[in-house]
Amino acid sequence: MLSKIYAIIAIIGFSYLSKGCISDYLKGSDADLITHYEKVIADDGRATAVLSKEYKETNVSIKGLRANSYEFTYSYQVDSATYSGSHSFLELPKSPTIEVYYWKANPSHSYVDLANKLSQEKAKTGDKGPLWWGILFGVVALLCLVGFIKEMREWWANL
Repeated sequence: MLSKIYAIIAIIGFSYLSKGCISDYLKGSDADLITHYEKVIADDGRATAVLSKEYKETNVSIKGLRANSYEFTYSYQVDSATYSGSHSFLELPKSPTIEVYYWKANPSHSYVDLANKLSQEKAKTGDKGPLWWGILFGVVALLCLVGFIKEMREWWANL
């Protein structure tokens, strides 16, 4: 009976993963977000931000491979007003300051490494990776379903 419960959980899980991946593929890149990023870069609102001395370290270990991230808060000034934000780094920054882009229409919106964020968002348009992952998860879900149906037929036949 426990194997049937695991099979149902696997079918639901792989179906959900398939749906999520295919939805990401169909969604593609966010045109409004790309436009916003391009506008912020064109406005050229830049400031030097000071990183806080305290940060949150997150450690993840998967099959012996460790990955660390360090979440810092930072503050910056625009026209004598102070604003703040946060950013996660994959390694500890070597400098206590970073350059941030801010939106001139609302300086409280700031971005670290905006050019990279823009290129990642643009790359989503032609990326077929989520589609292939979605198909793979869908096939695995179907295989689990076929196995579950066969198992249930045998179970009913033996009653």
